[in-house]
Amino acid sequence: MDLKNFDLNLLLVFDQMLKERKVSAVADTLGVTQPAISRSLKRLRALLGDELFYRTANGMEPTSYARHLAEPVGEALDSLRSAISREFDFHPRSSRRSFTLRMSDSEEIYILPRLLRFLSGTAQGVCGKIVRDGARR
Repeated sequence: MDLKNFDLNLLLVFDQMLKERKVSAVADTLGVTQPAISRSLKRLRALLGDELFYRTANGMEPTSYARHLAEPVGEALDSLRSAISREFDFHPRSSRRSFTLRMSDSEEIYILPRLLRFLSGTAQGVCGKIVRDGARR
């Protein structure tokens, strides 16, 4: 399957459906209408070629394929949530990052020496590359 045509929001619906087992509860949790959840499930079923959930007296039960997808989808969503919610902390003394800076000739002459002096004293593990302004990346 090609992910460029896959709406990743459908995975949120899938994951929540595994937890709630009711279309109306998923709609409430995600802040959308019940028909919107039904349409999302229909799209997801078509994309994955499986019913994913079937109706029972107690709500929607996952198919074996949905149970197979449950853990990897949950882990992927947890990983995305963690990456997005984490604040970016930059600690220059312990950083080992590499940066690319785009500079004009005059910036390279006037700014770069000061920047290098600053980095040599406070961010020795940081390295970088200078790209001329107007040059292709």
